[in-house]
Amino acid sequence: MPRPGLKRDRRNVREGGKSFQRTYWVREDLPHPHEARRKMHQDGLTTASKHLKFEPGFMAFHANRGVQAGLNSISAVHAIPKSLPQIPVKVLFLASQVNGLYKVGDARSSEILINRINAGPRATTAHEVGHFLDHHLFGAGKPGLAHMGSHMKTEEMEMLFRAMYNSPSVRALTNTARKSVLEGDLGRANVCRYLLTPTEMFARAYAQYIAVRSGNPAMRLDMRGYRVSWSKYGYRAQWQDKEFGPVAHQMEALLRRRGLLNEGLPPLDEQLRLGVGRH
Repeated sequence: MPRPGLKRDRRNVREGGKSFQRTYWVREDLPHPHEARRKMHQDGLTTASKHLKFEPGFMAFHANRGVQAGLNSISAVHAIPKSLPQIPVKVLFLASQVNGLYKVGDARSSEILINRINAGPRATTAHEVGHFLDHHLFGAGKPGLAHMGSHMKTEEMEMLFRAMYNSPSVRALTNTARKSVLEGDLGRANVCRYLLTPTEMFARAYAQYIAVRSGNPAMRLDMRGYRVSWSKYGYRAQWQDKEFGPVAHQMEALLRRRGLLNEGLPPLDEQLRLGVGRH
């Protein structure tokens, strides 16, 4: 059915090693993707897939494919400035059994580490790239958490954090933290405090936004898996689909103000209705 002010556009998409066409509804006044890419180059912008230095792990096929898919999903949503440091994204074994790590260094020492034993490498990649952007794009880019944009409480991030703090999931986490302290369950309280740090909140919101906005089914599956895993232990770490709208809109506004949001994306509310799924 025709949509006022929109035109049907068939575009080539590559997922899971296969190429196919997908239909999008885009504004009639938007340029073709090739023109958008030329404009991106002229404006000093590039993509995460091209800019970050991906170093695949030896015999880590699942993680390697996931990291590349995660970077591609980010690139499908927004650009990044060429002026940002070209940090490495390494797939390796992490003895701490975490899915990923971001090392908060300077332009030369910052790096992203992705565990080769990883149930959701796509979402993990987006989460860690979120830390990178928080640090080097929205923050000061110097060593230490104090130089992350989320910790610096920059004015441009104010509305995003207001949306997150007002969400039912963050309120539930806050209540869980208070209850755990009163009950003397310091281990549980510490997990909540970690999840409620501004840096972790931003990275989780960014990863979920990319999962929804990219439309990548595998990325959405990763994010759904993380949400279910945290919920099993009683933590509302990732947002429910029905409550994520205000957070997603503020994340998008943040990227748009920076001139990074890709042109020709489907309407955000349309993708929010799909979310990442219930199960």
